[in-house]
Amino acid sequence: MLISSILIALECKPFKKTYGDYNNAENLSKFLTQTVSNELENANITGKKLDNLNIQFSFINTDTSLSKKENVLKNIIDEIDENVNTFIKTHRYFDVLGQLYIEFLSYANSDKGLGIVLTPPHITELFSDLAGVNKNTIVYDNCTGTGGFLISAMSKMIKDAKNDQDKIDEIKANQLIGTEYQSHIFALAISNMYIHQDGKTNIINGSCFDEEIIKQVKERKPTVGFLNPPYKSNKKTDTDELEFILNNLECINDGGTSVAIVPMQSALATKGKVYELKKKLLEKHTLEAVLSMPDELFFNSKVGVVSCIMVFTAHRQHSKHKETYFGYYKNDGFVKRKTKGRIDAYGNWEKIKEKWLSNYINKKHEPGLSVNKSVTAEMEWVAEAYMETKYSVLNKNMFSQTLIDYATFLFGNKLSNEVSSKAYNNEDIVLDTKSWISFKLDELFTITGRKTTPLLELEEYGNGVFPYVTTQATNNGIEGFYDFSTEKGNVLTVDSAVLGYCSYQELDFSASDHVEKLIPNFEMNKYIAMFLVTIMNLERYRYNYGRKCSQTRMKEISIKLPSKDNKPDFALMENYIKTLPYSLSIKMKESE
Repeated sequence: MLISSILIALECKPFKKTYGDYNNAENLSKFLTQTVSNELENANITGKKLDNLNIQFSFINTDTSLSKKENVLKNIIDEIDENVNTFIKTHRYFDVLGQLYIEFLSYANSDKGLGIVLTPPHITELFSDLAGVNKNTIVYDNCTGTGGFLISAMSKMIKDAKNDQDKIDEIKANQLIGTEYQSHIFALAISNMYIHQDGKTNIINGSCFDEEIIKQVKERKPTVGFLNPPYKSNKKTDTDELEFILNNLECINDGGTSVAIVPMQSALATKGKVYELKKKLLEKHTLEAVLSMPDELFFNSKVGVVSCIMVFTAHRQHSKHKETYFGYYKNDGFVKRKTKGRIDAYGNWEKIKEKWLSNYINKKHEPGLSVNKSVTAEMEWVAEAYMETKYSVLNKNMFSQTLIDYATFLFGNKLSNEVSSKAYNNEDIVLDTKSWISFKLDELFTITGRKTTPLLELEEYGNGVFPYVTTQATNNGIEGFYDFSTEKGNVLTVDSAVLGYCSYQELDFSASDHVEKLIPNFEMNKYIAMFLVTIMNLERYRYNYGRKCSQTRMKEISIKLPSKDNKPDFALMENYIKTLPYSLSIKMKESE
C-alpha cells in the first residue's frame, strides 16, 4: 500500500519536484496522502470509492516510523522513484504491484488464509492469447486482485490498436472491467491501473455475486472473462472456485470466452457439490479446453496448489458430441533459482508458448502433450486421464536406469555381493515401439491394496529380512527390513499417495498405507519386472499431488507392450533386459 501510494504521488509533477524539500516527517506524510487523494479524484474516482481508498492509505499518517522519524519516508520515496518508478516507465504493462505483493508474502506467513494466489505474469499473458484478445475486446475479471489480467489484456489490446489514440483512449476508458471484494487489494488494483494510466474507474469494490454489481457489469457487455478465484481453505464454508466461473460466465456476452485458473480438484471431482457445479456449467456453457499447469506454478507465492486452466464459451450448452481439448502443459520452461524464485532462466517460454497455442487453436492430438475427448460432468476434466503416453521417448538408457536403481538397491541392502555394469548376454535387440499394442493394466495384473502395517508394530518384531514398502521413491520404496511380512513377493508396488512411483518387490514384504499391489496374471520374473517397472514409471505423468494414483485410476489405463499373436511378448521383454548394462547385477545372492 505504501509503495502504491508513492507511485501514484510521483505521477504528480509538483509532488515529484518538491517532496525532497520537506524536512518534517509528519508534513511529508500528509503531503503524500493528500496528493494521492487529489490524483485519484482528478482521475474521476469519487464518492464512496474515493473515501474507501483514502481510508486504505490513511495509515501513512499514523504510522510512527513514517510520520515521526526524520528522513525515513523521504528515503523510501527516493528509492521507489529511482528503482521502481524507472522500471515502470520502461516496462509499461507489467503487474508491478502484483509482483511486489508476491515478494512481500515471502517475508510474511503468507496470505493462504485469504485464498490469495496471484497469477504469474507469463500466465496472465497466456490468458489473452487463449481468448484471442484484440482492440475490440471488452474484458471482465470478477476476481481482479492486483489487476494482473487486466494489465496484460490492456497491453495486447493497445498493441492491436496500432497507435490509434482514439481507440486507445476508448480501451482505457471502457474496455477493462474488474470487481474486487477485499478493500486493501481493491486499493492495489486501482493503484496499479492508475500507475499504468488506464482503466481505474472501472474497478468495482464489492462482491461479484452482488446483483447490482452483476447488473453494472452486464451493461458494459464484456466479451471476454478472466479470473483466478480465491482458493477455498474451508471446503464446507468457502465459496467454490467453480461458482466464481459461473458468475464470470453469467456476466459476459453470449458466445464470449471465459478463461479461469483453478485448483486441479475442481476438474477431478465426480461427485458432491463440485460435481453439481460441473454439471451446471455444461448445462449452460461449453467446455472448450482444460490445460494442466506446472505443479509449481505458484512457487513464488509460496502456495503448493496444483492448478489447471479452463476455457468456456458462454451461454452455449455443451453438446454431448463436443470434443473438449485437453493439454498437458506441465513444462513452461521455468526453473527455480534460490534468490529469484521460479524464472524463465533459459529463455524457453516464448517457444513453448507458441507450441501450446498452436496445439490449442488447431485442437491437435499429440501423444505426451494433448488429446481431444468428449466428456461429461461425471468424468475427470484433465489430460492426464485420457492422453496417450509418448512411447517414442523410450530408449536403452531408461531401461538401464531401472536396472542401475535396482542393482544399487540390492547391493546397498546387502542382497547382492557386487554391482557390475556387465550385461547378462551380448545379444543385440532393437525395440520398435511403433509396433507395440495396448493392454489393459487390470487384465495384466490384479490391482489391489495391501494390509497396512504401522511402523511401530514392525519395530516390536525387530530387524529382519523382509522389506517394509512405503511411498518413498528411493531405495526401491523400502524404508527398512523387519522380521515380519504380510504380502507375497514377486509383485509390483505403486505409491498411491504422491506420484505413482512403481517398484518391483521380489521378497515377501509388509507395507505402509497408500501402497498398492499389482499381482501379475502371468509368469513374471525379475527381468520382465524391470521392463514393466520402466513402462509403469513412464505413466507417472498422470499423477500428482492433486490426482493420486488410485486403484480405480490404474484400472482405467492401458499400457503399450511388445506383442506376439496379440498377446504380450514377455520372452522378448526378458531377453531385451538381459542385453542391457547392469542386467547381470540384479541377481540376488541366494538366487540363480
